[in-house]
Amino acid sequence: MNEQIPEAITKALEFERSGAIFYLETAAKIKSRLARRLLHNLAMEEIQHLQDIEGVCQDIEDEKIPKELDKDTREIIEGTIKSLFKVKKDELSEDATDLDVLKVAMDVEEKGYKMYVEAGEASDNLSLKEFFNRLAEEEQDHMAALKNVYHYLSDPEDWLAQAESQL
Repeated sequence: MNEQIPEAITKALEFERSGAIFYLETAAKIKSRLARRLLHNLAMEEIQHLQDIEGVCQDIEDEKIPKELDKDTREIIEGTIKSLFKVKKDELSEDATDLDVLKVAMDVEEKGYKMYVEAGEASDNLSLKEFFNRLAEEEQDHMAALKNVYHYLSDPEDWLAQAESQL
């Protein structure tokens, strides 16, 4: 990565790359076809986030965005990423259930959401603030999808009753 790119943006790239790998690796181990499809979709969305962040990198290189992120934004992103995915992979045993995998995935998305909200709030640059807020919204959508599948797999009767009540 170009030395002009702030380390916090590089860390955000690492977060999204690790997320895509995490989802692909865990999808290969999961039994539920629905959960596997969701994890594959989330991996693809994390790859899209990577491409979006690479676009921000290009804007920084083109000097459309300042090369230095403010200290608060940098610390928020770096602090969240340092050990998140290593810890999460270590939490999953070989005999982890589909629900265990989904719980870990929900925790990852929750931490990503909070990281991007805090980074958006801390950023002094309007373009970066909007970018981080958009990423936070997308992480929130990921959490909702994971919770929905978790609910379906853990209690299909209740899930169906709730779905029917919304018709």
